[in-house]
Amino acid sequence: MLFLYDSLTKFGADVKVIYGAKTKDDLIFTEKFKKGVFLTEDGSYGKKGTVIDGVLQEDLQNYEKIYVCGPQQMIEEILRIFKKENVLSIAEFSLERYMRCGIGVCGSCVIDSGLRVCIDGPVFKGSELV
Repeated sequence: MLFLYDSLTKFGADVKVIYGAKTKDDLIFTEKFKKGVFLTEDGSYGKKGTVIDGVLQEDLQNYEKIYVCGPQQMIEEILRIFKKENVLSIAEFSLERYMRCGIGVCGSCVIDSGLRVCIDGPVFKGSELV
């Protein structure tokens, strides 16, 4: 996400980051994100809460594009929120899966829709994940 952030801001995009972790020690590159909401589950840095809490406080209709990465449970919950808020068309999700072959043959990285993370992703439009 840091590379994406740097690339977008280099061209003048107004980028806001919602970044969360369990504790302050789990956060990296906080100084690089100029405009950000930081959350930790234990409250040791930024606001106390999770990324879900941060997302729920945003008016998602104000964004042109939304990028998401993180653990699967968080992504599933954010996908549900984005579907409810009707912003899946502007969202992209970076998924992680264990990959055995990395060329689409073994099927170890197939998601529920039948898409393969190794070949068809790892970044998917929100509408592809419903």
